[in-house]
Amino acid sequence: AMIGLALGAIFGLGLIILLGTFDDRIKSPKEVESGLGLPILGTIPQIAKSVGPERALLALHDKDVVAVEAVRTIYSSMRVNPASMSSHLFLVTSTRPSEGKTFVATNLALGFAQHGERVLVIDADLRLPNVGPSLGLTGTEGISRWFNDESNIDDSIIKNIAPNLDVLPVGMSCRNPTQVINSPKFIEMLAQMRSRYDRIFIDSPPIGAVSDALNLIPNVDGVIYVVRYNFVSTRNVAECITRLREVGVPILGVVLNRMSMRMASVYTDSFDASYEKYYNAAAGAAALALRPRDRGHPRQRAPHARDGISHLWLQARGLYAGGCTGGGRWLLVGRADRLPQSRTDGFSHERARDHDGDFGGHGQFCWRHHGRLCL
Repeated sequence: AMIGLALGAIFGLGLIILLGTFDDRIKSPKEVESGLGLPILGTIPQIAKSVGPERALLALHDKDVVAVEAVRTIYSSMRVNPASMSSHLFLVTSTRPSEGKTFVATNLALGFAQHGERVLVIDADLRLPNVGPSLGLTGTEGISRWFNDESNIDDSIIKNIAPNLDVLPVGMSCRNPTQVINSPKFIEMLAQMRSRYDRIFIDSPPIGAVSDALNLIPNVDGVIYVVRYNFVSTRNVAECITRLREVGVPILGVVLNRMSMRMASVYTDSFDASYEKYYNAAAGAAALALRPRDRGHPRQRAPHARDGISHLWLQARGLYAGGCTGGGRWLLVGRADRLPQSRTDGFSHERARDHDGDFGGHGQFCWRHHGRLCL
């Protein structure tokens, strides 16, 4: 019996090693860098179950704080990268469908829009458009009607999906996608949009499925390549990257999407458990209700992003913004040199009220600013 058990264990271990040898699906940032020779812009974890606008614009709906922070990290990476900073028109693509290129395009666009830039998302996946459906758009206005001269470009663009963020969906079904993308009219429209917007994100078809994305390449400044964790093989991705390089467009980097949180600690420290208190603090802040306090301050809403309040405006008043909550309200943070940070600093509720504040979720200090409860 013992011999049989030992032989079974050896056989099982050998089978695991054999399967691992032949399985070249991408599972880590290191495999992207070594196997593809491309930099990693960032990794995004598998998000909580959500659909529609909640998924397409995560930062507006506070559904998954860890994923929101991951997208913000990619935004920050692009902000300090000279190649992406000088780029205005980005092509977002992938090897196969269902890797999350639309999700990355809309959420990255939102990140730039929340920092005061005018941003446009164009759905150029004319065969299987997903930008409009993911944002809950049901109208017929879009690229198809504009190309057929049934409407002008201004009527086709859906304005203010979020503050500073516009979208050009496909609208009605398109019968001849390659002809549309290659047309002088479409290329001229892209040039026109460059003069209107600070950043443009084009959601294109997958490189491995059709050639439409390659036709767009000469008109963009850089490519953001989305790879879904444990979904596509290194060989398939490498073939598509080679096709992109032959066209000569800069590939700004790879976003490794839908990373397994369980395996993240093995491959990357991006979602280390020690960061959890920061994620929880942000979630607690977003859920903190505005309510009247003992000192008789009137109940008022927090400053709103749509009011034109910027990070600089807040900093000039001794505050800084930690991002927007659902509905566009700012999360405001008092400067550390002026305020206690938590109960562990020895501040009681009574002393907190002397500072015109109180403690909110997770013991963090909340400060009322002119009658508004701010974190």
